[in-house]
Amino acid sequence: MVRCLNNSGDLEFRRKTVMILQSKAVEAKEEGRDVPINVIHALINNLNHDVGDALIIIGDSRAVPVLIEVLDNKNNWWMNRHLAAETLGRISDSRAVPALIEALGDEKMLVRNSAVTALGTIGDAHAVPALIEALGDEEASVRSGAAWALGRIGAARVVPDLIQILKNKEEDNNVRDSAASALGKIGEPVEDIVLTFQQVLDDGGEHIRIRRSVIYGLANLSESTEAVSMLIKALNNDEEVLVRSNAATALGKIGDAHAVPALIEALGDEEASVRVNAAAALVKIDNSKKDMVIPVLVEVLMSGRTAAGGEYGCPSAEAASILGRMGESAKEAVPALVEVLNDVSSRADVRGNAAQALRYIEPIEIYRDRDGRTIQLVIQPRL
Repeated sequence: MVRCLNNSGDLEFRRKTVMILQSKAVEAKEEGRDVPINVIHALINNLNHDVGDALIIIGDSRAVPVLIEVLDNKNNWWMNRHLAAETLGRISDSRAVPALIEALGDEKMLVRNSAVTALGTIGDAHAVPALIEALGDEEASVRSGAAWALGRIGAARVVPDLIQILKNKEEDNNVRDSAASALGKIGEPVEDIVLTFQQVLDDGGEHIRIRRSVIYGLANLSESTEAVSMLIKALNNDEEVLVRSNAATALGKIGDAHAVPALIEALGDEEASVRVNAAAALVKIDNSKKDMVIPVLVEVLMSGRTAAGGEYGCPSAEAASILGRMGESAKEAVPALVEVLNDVSSRADVRGNAAQALRYIEPIEIYRDRDGRTIQLVIQPRL
């Protein structure tokens, strides 16, 4: 079959043959048999996304040198070089690092993109100097990928470069977004990072997306009391709904009890998305506040169950999910969840989340007619 594939110029025949080889190679792996090396070569010589998936499943280290050869050969079609870099990243073998560093100079942007992503996924510190250089690439997507990769590797020496990128309003927002995220992941020196984040949040003219990225970055600085204070300030005072909402989520992720009073205050925010995220954060930090949280979640659930999805998603659907995650402690919300489930005018995602929540809160069986209306809820006693 491999010989026929190599000798055929019929594209449809080649496509079908590659699919058969993929299937047989995966089957061999699942049965504990070695995949013949000529099959690996044939698959890589006909590389596409599906072949890449198959190579990941097979997990044969012999594929790495062959993929490196494809990436290194500038005479190969650029799409094959791109797919080779992408697959090497997914395999995550450090033997590919030198070739991927070399690929950062490829003339094709997609190849460079795949190379920076692959280097970040592999996480080898030897790539840091090349990735720092890639921060100056002519393409914003490559610069963004390089910033992301440096954050994933955790290269503290690149913090000054990332701070400069974040502060540069002339830079592409995707790149600045990645820089903020990388700074949060690196986390040291925390004083410099926190100061930079504070300056961005205090800048009233800053783009909302960048301020949101800074909030996400602060969420990773869980050991910093300054980070918690900044998030509390953003939750209570920021004019942007998205910033307040994400600040609540970040505080829940950090889990600092000092945030509880601010989160309780945010339960009265005018925006449902903020109220819901504050409720979720409170449940994570201090479940004893459930008596304050449940009425807020039920109100959001009921008031927005038929509304069209807004800019910030559907708070009613999220409220139902949070109630479900609370389990038995949210029993008082069962009547509201049942009402939503029975109301065919409610959004499908709200009803679906309500049904799931009921299963977590009570061991129930739900029977529906053909129109989706609930016929009966049968509560089973817990064993």
